[in-house]
Amino acid sequence: VSENTLVLTTEFLEGLRLEEEARTGRRPRSVIEEAAMIARYRRNEALFRQAQELGLDRGDPLVRRRLIQKMEFLLRDASRPPDGDTPPDHVLAELLEEEAERFVTPSRLRVEHVFFSSSREAPLEDARRMTLEGSGQGDAFPRTSPIGPMDRSGFERAIAPEVGARLFEAPELEIGVWSEPIESALGVHRVRILERVPGATPALEEVSSELAELWREQETARRQEAAMQRLLERYPVVTE
Repeated sequence: VSENTLVLTTEFLEGLRLEEEARTGRRPRSVIEEAAMIARYRRNEALFRQAQELGLDRGDPLVRRRLIQKMEFLLRDASRPPDGDTPPDHVLAELLEEEAERFVTPSRLRVEHVFFSSSREAPLEDARRMTLEGSGQGDAFPRTSPIGPMDRSGFERAIAPEVGARLFEAPELEIGVWSEPIESALGVHRVRILERVPGATPALEEVSSELAELWREQETARRQEAAMQRLLERYPVVTE
């Protein structure tokens, strides 16, 4: 068998069928379609190898960039830890400590909310005149009161961005004290905090799967960089 002979193993043919399915949406369904698939591969491979022999790949920046990208993908794939390769608990615990901000549960609030619609004649003045009882003095709102516990983004979606900002930004509202009127595109809001739930770092077992995936990403990057450094050792730079 010469070096130019294209040997199609069973595994290689299956790979061609998968490529055909990805390209056309279906695998070859007959001997004729299978032969056409092989003919396309033979034609493309012949053109590719001939182009390499002529050095066409060395003068085209697009081909160069594509080959660099493909090599980077190959290095990354080869650097992935094997499936089932899971770090011990003490490694996950260290990672949880290092990446605490990523996993910490944000502080949450449960609040009472009174809304004065912009359809009123003077919603801001009505909100300022609201008595300490609050209930029954405002207009209907899609979210019933009390609301929560929710974090800042939850209040921004459920009520208004301005309300979420006021609840979680300094100066901190006291529990049980009504806020000053908060204006939004919908109208005017007044809120008071009924309960404050502080943020917390979850237990290791609660986020072990997420930590293991993060470890795999970091380990892949570390191994990829090590492989890149070994490759670079083969190509020293000498400046004349």
